[in-house]
This record gives sequence, structure tokens and C-alpha cells, in this order.
Amino acid sequence: MIRRLLGAALAAGAAACAKTSGEAAAYENPVTEYIGGRVFDGERFVERALYVSEGSFVAEPPREAVAETIDLAGLYVTPPFSDAHNHVTAPIKMASDYFMKQGVFYVVNPTTIVGPFKGKLDFFDRPETYDVVVSMGGITAPGGHPEKLYVDVLTKFAYPGRTRESFIGDAFHYVTSEAEIAPVLDRLTSQGAEIVKTYLLSSEEFETRNGNPDYYGNTGLDPALYPKIVSAIHDRGLRAFVHVESDYDARVAAEAGVDWLAHLPAYGASSDEAELAAASLSDATVEAIVAADMIVTPTYLLSATRYARSDADDPRLQMRDATEATQRANLKKLKAANVRFAIGTDGAGPPQAEAENLVRLGAFTRAEALRLLTGTAALIYPERDVSCFDPGCEASFLAFDADPLAAPLTAATPVRYLKQGVALSFPGKAAEGGAADDAE
Repeated sequence: MIRRLLGAALAAGAAACAKTSGEAAAYENPVTEYIGGRVFDGERFVERALYVSEGSFVAEPPREAVAETIDLAGLYVTPPFSDAHNHVTAPIKMASDYFMKQGVFYVVNPTTIVGPFKGKLDFFDRPETYDVVVSMGGITAPGGHPEKLYVDVLTKFAYPGRTRESFIGDAFHYVTSEAEIAPVLDRLTSQGAEIVKTYLLSSEEFETRNGNPDYYGNTGLDPALYPKIVSAIHDRGLRAFVHVESDYDARVAAEAGVDWLAHLPAYGASSDEAELAAASLSDATVEAIVAADMIVTPTYLLSATRYARSDADDPRLQMRDATEATQRANLKKLKAANVRFAIGTDGAGPPQAEAENLVRLGAFTRAEALRLLTGTAALIYPERDVSCFDPGCEASFLAFDADPLAAPLTAATPVRYLKQGVALSFPGKAAEGGAADDAE
């Protein structure tokens, strides 16, 4: 089982990554000193000077090594934000600026078409652009999610003229037997996939749903075949992400050794009591998630957004309290078991809104939610020293003119930006909606 994510736990967040490499540099290059800032330590904001050289934080140098001093004049400083689940991440400046203006420097796109990224992955991961991890198309069964979304929905406004056949091997890949696993993974790696997204949708009913037109778009991979798929993903040195709907799906994924849950059951605005009951995490599933050391992205803002946009007679509204009670219980169970959480939105809004929604649900304090929001990057990029301010960490931060902990996190709008030692600016007000809103 791949374990590339060791050392990036929830408690680490902004206070992680103590390094000595910055101290070993001996200040051979000029140092920029940032004074007067209040820096988030994972619990609160404390006055602290920061020192930057060659794109990294360094220990306090001799005064003669300081080439420039910048007074942050009481601004509140945090690591940058992340969105660990967003499908609108074009390799163009407009999209990059959209995210970065909100303070989002790091994004995971777990399922997209290949075209916009072909030959352009080097656009990302630079000081002046956002950093994006891309999966390319997801692995599913014929007729499984996200086939219906692409064929019946997105062809109406995003991909006019495209056929189902044109999406196969691009937006989604079919696997129905062990013999099909290797060719699909070979295709994905050749397309530039950095992670692999898979789909389990109420897989306890796989025999009923598979090939049944009544469940078109609402099924996924065979749970009996699933462990072999995950094993093959790991054999290629890639991380396995999974879309799940039910407790059963989450347990199948955990027992197979999946690295990352892209949703947490009960994320949708359900109008079905049986469906909601199936989304309640059992103790056995929580234990399996812990044993697998999985990362969980709840995306519970999705249901909150759908409820907010629903008409008064929408039957889903009758299930709102029950849905949020299930969400709250799921979150609290996982939190009590010290499971690692990441912030992701699936385009429902900015990640600040997802973090604040966890506070509203009563599962996290605002300081804990801010720690998730600023610590997710360390989970996305376990090989990098991000989400931290210690010597050797990448010199990236956001600065705010008001205390982010004193108001809902949705009000947290950066006024200064630093990425890998480069000061950035984005004219105009940060967007309030999600990237999906602009796409629509």
C-alpha cells in the first residue's frame, strides 16, 4: 500500500514541517524580513517575524544578511488555502488568478477531460500560477458515473457535439474485468494522470444496478474487482482517489487501501430515507478508514448549497435536518478517530465556505477549520514542505486585514499574497462564488 502521505496529520496544519535545510543555507543569498505580522500557529495568531530567501523560509539571520524589511503592520498571516476537489482548473492565467485571488494556491482536479491539459501541465506549479494535481478521466463501469453527467448534461453547454464514444478513454474509462485494468492505467499515465480517480456508487447494489437503464449514471465499479484496481494503481506509484455514496462503498474502498475519499457519504441533498440511512458511517467502516490511513474530503457544502437554491416545495428540504444530522455524526466519528480531513468543494463555492460549513455543522471549531483550510496543501503535496513557516518550508502565505477567526471564514479575503518568495497582486475583489459558478 502506498504511504506517501506520512507526516501530514490534521494537528500539523500550519505548525508542521520544522526543517533544518534553511538554517544550513548559511544565508548565502539576501534575506527579506517580514515584521509586524500576526502569524497563525494552528490555534491562534501570534506576533512573529518571518524571513525569506530564495523562495523558502529561513531562520532569523544576522542583521547584515537582511536586504529588505517589509512591515505587515498588524496583518493576520496564514499559509495559503487549498481546494482538494474542483473540476474547473484550466491551465490559463484567468483560471489561475481566479483561484489565487481567493487565496487558493493548491487544487486537486479529480476527473477531467484530457484536451485542455495536453502539453500544458507545465503551466502549473510556478510562483505566479496555482499548483494543480490532475487525474484526467475517472475509472468506472459502462453507464456509471460520470458518464451521464458528461453525455447528457455537459454536452449541452460545455462540450456541444461530443458523443458518448468520444468521452470513453478521455473523461471516463471502463473497467469491467481484471484484463482491462492495465490498459486503462497505461492510457491514464500516458495522458499525464498524477492521481487516479475511481467510482463506487452504492456498490452493495452492484448486481442490481450494473447494466440496468434505471440506474444509468448512478452506478460504478464492481466491488469484487475493486481491490485489484487499487493495487494496480499503487503498483504504478500513484495515489487512488474514490467517489463514494454509501457506508458500504467507503468500507470497500478502505479495505482496498484507497488513499483518499473524494466525498464523504451523505454529501448530497437526499430526499430518500433509505439512501440517507445507507450513508451513515458504521463503526466497522470508521475502523477500516483508520487502518487504511485514508484522507477524507467531506464536500458537505454541496448539500448546503443545493438546499439554499431549492424551491420551497422541493422534497429534499424535508430531509435537510436528517441529512445534516447524519453529516454531523459522520464527521464526529471520524474526527474522534483522528482521521485526516482535507478541504474540497466540488465547485460548490470557495474552500472558505466548505470550512465554515464544517463549523456550522458543529463538528469543528473555527480554529480547527482554518487549520484544515491551510493544512490541506501538505496532504496534496506530501513531498513538499508547504503549509508551514519553519526554516526550509516554501515561502508562501496570505495576509488579511482582519482576524479570520473573529468572523465566518467566508469573510476571509486576502489583501497580500506571497508564493514561493514572490509577492503577487490580483486587482479587484476576490470572487465570492465557486469556479463552477463561472463555468455555468
